[in-house]
Amino acid sequence: MSGKLQPPVAPIIPHEITQHGQTRVDNYFWMRDKTNPALLAYLEAENAYVGQALAHTQALQEQLYAEMRGRIKETDNAVPERRGIYSYNTRVEAGREYPLYCRKHISFDAKEELLLDQNALAARHEYCRIGVYKPSPDHRLLAYSVDFAGGESYTLFVKNLDTGETLADRVSDTYYSVE
Repeated sequence: MSGKLQPPVAPIIPHEITQHGQTRVDNYFWMRDKTNPALLAYLEAENAYVGQALAHTQALQEQLYAEMRGRIKETDNAVPERRGIYSYNTRVEAGREYPLYCRKHISFDAKEELLLDQNALAARHEYCRIGVYKPSPDHRLLAYSVDFAGGESYTLFVKNLDTGETLADRVSDTYYSVE
């Protein structure tokens, strides 16, 4: 056996799927289960392979990463969007990964209100994506949805903006919209 580096090969495990009167075979259906030990072992083998294959570029990777980070504006304010008597916006602060969702009453002396801190939502999770972010027409409630797994399956929450409390009711397995 030569010393040439070999990539891992994903096992082919045929799985029949029948939908709409049609049957097809998905050889990699087993990869959908993110808790499958075989999948986790395969992904670790892929990562190890890439690490070994690109080891000679490590210094360049670090240089490129540093250059890209130096060009990224860490503090960023989105353009406010007026909705009735409030102006809504998002902003990212230096050193934080996710945006803050805020609003400000349309007046000269109004203070900004923090409605949703995605950094706080993400604190106990490896993944966090906001789907829906929609204030009610009377600006008293905020509907927002969050995907904590990366599967585009969101849980819908409603927050009372007068009290700051998130209501106990939740709707699981939602997508990108709400009315």
